[in-house]
Amino acid sequence: MEDSKRKVGQNMIKKYIGEDGFRYYVKKTELFSTKNVVAIGIGAALYSVLSGVAIPVGPNTSFRIAVALLTIFGAIFGPVVGFFVGFVGHALNDMIMWGSVWFSWVFLSAVIGLFGGMIALDKSFSLETGHVTKFHIFKMYVYSILGMIAAGLAAYVGDVYFYGATRSIVKSYSISKVA
Repeated sequence: MEDSKRKVGQNMIKKYIGEDGFRYYVKKTELFSTKNVVAIGIGAALYSVLSGVAIPVGPNTSFRIAVALLTIFGAIFGPVVGFFVGFVGHALNDMIMWGSVWFSWVFLSAVIGLFGGMIALDKSFSLETGHVTKFHIFKMYVYSILGMIAAGLAAYVGDVYFYGATRSIVKSYSISKVA
């Protein structure tokens, strides 16, 4: 009985030799482990609260500090956690601040979290062992920019086809909201 437990435990650890020649041991994780569910809850609560903090930079345009949390939680816990932090956090913020949820913009935040967490899928990237290079940071920026573009398109499609808004209204609102 103990041998089978030992084998299962050994299969949970994967040995990885990096490009630099060092050995890394990576633990396989479950998709919705207790750690990930707690991270989603804490991240969503932080995102919801920090969404109220905005730095105005022009008419109807502001920088929201909370958007950085999506990339941070995605990089630490993976793209699925980043997605759900954005989805649940934005939906919770909409319910608290406005009384209803605008799902096309909720998906905008979720997609940004998803793309921000893509760096965690890179085998050579590991925050636990401290193996983060300048190239990893550059890739994280590229993933985040691609995520903002994909999220903007998803919000546009949601506004036009799901909510039935006219294209001119959505176009002017999208430019001021994303910026």
